[in-house]
Amino acid sequence: MRSSPALMTVLTAGAVSCFAAATLTAGDACAQVRALDDQPEEDYRQPANSRGPKSKPDDKKGQPRGQPGDQPRGKSRDKSRDKRSNSKDRPEENQAQEPNAQPKNLLLDQLIDSSAFDALPDSLQLTGIVRDFHIKNKNPGGHPDFEQKPGKGFGQYLRIAGPELDEEGKPVFFSKGYKRMKHWRDQQNQNIMAPLDHYPSLPTDKLGSMQPLQGDAVTSAESFSQWFRDIPGVNVSKPVTLTLYRQPLSNVYTFDDELDPLYADLGGFFPINNDLFGNTLQDDINFHFTYEIDAQFVYEAGTNQTFRFRGDDDVFVFVDGKLVIDIGGIHSPVGQIINLDRLDWLQDGQTYGLKFFYAERFRHDANFRIETSIILQTVDLPTITALHD
Repeated sequence: MRSSPALMTVLTAGAVSCFAAATLTAGDACAQVRALDDQPEEDYRQPANSRGPKSKPDDKKGQPRGQPGDQPRGKSRDKSRDKRSNSKDRPEENQAQEPNAQPKNLLLDQLIDSSAFDALPDSLQLTGIVRDFHIKNKNPGGHPDFEQKPGKGFGQYLRIAGPELDEEGKPVFFSKGYKRMKHWRDQQNQNIMAPLDHYPSLPTDKLGSMQPLQGDAVTSAESFSQWFRDIPGVNVSKPVTLTLYRQPLSNVYTFDDELDPLYADLGGFFPINNDLFGNTLQDDINFHFTYEIDAQFVYEAGTNQTFRFRGDDDVFVFVDGKLVIDIGGIHSPVGQIINLDRLDWLQDGQTYGLKFFYAERFRHDANFRIETSIILQTVDLPTITALHD
C-alpha cells in the first residue's frame, strides 16, 4: 500500500512515478464538451423508491447546483427514466466552462469529408461477459461491494485498480480508493488520467487532486478479485454483445444506452433484466453486475485514435495491459478519454489489446456510453469457468 506522502506527490508535483487517475466529460459525438466540476462530489445516491434529482447536502435552498438550461443528452424517455433517479439533472458533472475556455472534442476534429470513411464498417460489435451478483445483507452469498456506501461518501475514487493487469488479464486490487477532489485535464479541457510511469504528463495538462486517505470504496482485495471472475455461489454469468454505430460523416463509433434500440426503453444499461439471479428485490430491474470486454486494434500513429467512456459506476480500461482509464467508485455519470498517441510505447501498425471492465454497483442508475475512433474487434470471450447456477 502506498503511503499518504506518496499520494501527495501526485497532488502537489504531478510526479509520473506515482500511480494516480482522473476523469473527463464525454458528451454527444457532435456536441460541445462541458468542463467538469472542480469541487468534491457529495453523496448523491437515492433510496430505491426515490424519484427525481437529489439536492446537494450543502444546498440550503434545496435546489440542485448546476447551470440553468443544462439538458440531458439523448432523447426524452419519460416512461423509462421514472425507473431510476434523474442523473442528468445531477450537478456533479454538468458544470459551465471555465471563463474564456474553449474545450473541444478531439473526436470532432475527425469529422471531415465523408468520402474518407466510405470503406469503414457502419457498426462494430463487441461481445463481453456480464456477471450478476446478489447484494450485501439481502441474499445468501451477497457481495459486500454491491449496494454498499463508501466510507467517505459517494463519488469518484481513484487507485482502486492497479496500473497493470495480472497474469490472468484481470485488474489487480491496489487500494480501497482515494476520493477525487479535482479532475486532471488535457489541453482541450477534457478529463484525463493523472500521470503514471507509462502515461507521462504533458506541459499543457492541468493537475487534479484527491483526498490523501483511503475511503473504503471497496471492501478488500479478495472482494475486488471476484468482480471479473466466475465464482460459484457468488455470481452467475453470460455473454452480452454491444453494437457501436458509426456516426454520420465521421469515423466515430458510439454505443449509448439512451439511444440504442435494445436499451432506450429500459431506463439505462440493464442487459440482464429478468435473467441470471433475477431482478433486484422490489425492483423491475436487475442491478448489481459487472461487464468485461476483451478487444484488439491496430495502432495508427498520429491519427488521434481515441476511446471515451461516460457513465457510472466503476470503469477501468487497459491498453496493452496498462491502465489508461480509471473511473472507480459509486458516482453519478462521469467520463474519461484516452488518446492513443499519448502512449509513447505503442508502435505504428502493431496490434494491441484493449480490455474494458465495468461495474454497476448501486441503484438506481446505469449510464453507459462508449465513443471511439478505434476499430475494435472482440478477441475472445473473457476467461470463464462456466455459467454457474
